[in-house]
Amino acid sequence: MQKILLDSNILIYAFDKSAEFHSQSIKVFGQIAELYTTQSNLYEFYRIMTSKPFQKKVSPGDVIGGLQFYKKCLQIIYPTTITDIVLADLINQYQPKSAQIWDFLVLAQSMENSIDIIYTKNTKHFPQNQLLKIVDPTI
Repeated sequence: MQKILLDSNILIYAFDKSAEFHSQSIKVFGQIAELYTTQSNLYEFYRIMTSKPFQKKVSPGDVIGGLQFYKKCLQIIYPTTITDIVLADLINQYQPKSAQIWDFLVLAQSMENSIDIIYTKNTKHFPQNQLLKIVDPTI
């Protein structure tokens, strides 16, 4: 069975019923695959969903409910000491700048956990490599 990691933007589109890519993002949850996300993606989901553009749409309690739902239906990947080693190798190879480090952390954790595909709307934020695919499921 394929192992698919959902980036934070897919979690956000799936949660926000008014989002342009909501219906496509919801379909991801119906796939026959093992679905994953990272701890940092859950933090980013909370940060964005409680930011100014969303504050009038959803309450922090609603966002916490979304987090609880994701924790039940997704396997959560946490960083380890191996993550640091893989991330250091990726940094040496690609030299990410500024906030790109967060995408590279997700990539390192995906590689460490033998993820087959990362689903993200931001495919250009991730370097293509031979170990896993970077796919925009909303296309």
